[in-house]
Amino acid sequence: MKRSVILAVFTASSLFGGTVSEFKFTGALSEAVQNFVSSKNAKAAFSVVADAEHSAGKGVLQAVIMSPSDRKNDSDIQLWCAAKKELAGGEKIRISFLVKGTEETKAKLVMILSVAPYSAMAKPNEMIFPISTEWKEVVFEAAAAANGGKQYRAPGFFLGTAAGTVQFANIKFETLE
Repeated sequence: MKRSVILAVFTASSLFGGTVSEFKFTGALSEAVQNFVSSKNAKAAFSVVADAEHSAGKGVLQAVIMSPSDRKNDSDIQLWCAAKKELAGGEKIRISFLVKGTEETKAKLVMILSVAPYSAMAKPNEMIFPISTEWKEVVFEAAAAANGGKQYRAPGFFLGTAAGTVQFANIKFETLE
């Protein structure tokens, strides 16, 4: 099992609707973005490419998937962004981001607790999204689960069944009024 901290710019604001966290990947150190690779079942490397261009500017988080999960388990390769704002049950949330890959593939977005039992933090708590060779915006809307606490992954990305190189940009988590 391998964990590492990724370089990113992390901003947090707003207690009553608005941006909770935003990740731009321009190179400043942040412990708010981490990854996990099950070394027995998959192989991947993560890095920030601050000068990589995308449709909204520069700076991407790049995941190079050298070996997808041999178990076909999407959680064998994970990337997650930590959010620290406590959410009220039923509170409406939106997660948006840009994504592009070197080949057509898919991945899963999740919103789960950061500690065991890693249970769902939203309804719905996951979404499978396509990855194409062109930049696409993905938007996920849900309602926060009751009694969620402050330690959750929003968003979390499960990349264990994805292939090639996947780039993420402008990851934004916000509450809706």
